[in-house]
Amino acid sequence: MSQYINLTENLLKHYLGEIRPQEIGRYSCSKVYGIIKGYTSVEQYIKGEKFEFPAIMRMWNGTSKHKQIEPLLELRGYTCEQKVEKTFYVPLMTTGEITLTGKCDAINDTEVLEVKTSEKLYQTPKEWHTMQLTLYLSLFNREKGRIVQPVVKKDGLYLKVLGEVKRNEEAFNKIIGKLQEFNLKVMEYIKQNGK
Repeated sequence: MSQYINLTENLLKHYLGEIRPQEIGRYSCSKVYGIIKGYTSVEQYIKGEKFEFPAIMRMWNGTSKHKQIEPLLELRGYTCEQKVEKTFYVPLMTTGEITLTGKCDAINDTEVLEVKTSEKLYQTPKEWHTMQLTLYLSLFNREKGRIVQPVVKKDGLYLKVLGEVKRNEEAFNKIIGKLQEFNLKVMEYIKQNGK
């Protein structure tokens, strides 16, 4: 009799079952950085992400940390896991439209919080953190946001502020423009190769 009960398959089935299949023309705020920086190819976008066990464990641990923090933020007046979706029509292009989707970690009347749950403690926000928050500020119509990370100290639990981001419509519009360009490449790929 084994000393272990293997939950690996259950975790993969549970977690991968929650991931939405790729719908062409839909872009998640959390994936935009990889697309714009060229880390996600047109083919990878179309076929969807493949996840290995270590990546799924990191996501699962991150989700668990978020679930622990959410009721504490709600006690401070934030709404957690707020979803947003906005469609942008593409003038003079045959792609028609693209839709940007997102789910911010926490929001109140004045700001958006982007909570980072990495095992590594950051000193400053990464570029992809800032881009994601830039998208949320425009989509949720807030003027500022903060990127934070939970930190446990001897005397308590804190959210370390890694950085603050101000709403920037010019940067937001540039990102949307780059997504529209990427979407054109997606449509061209499908036209030539099928989905």
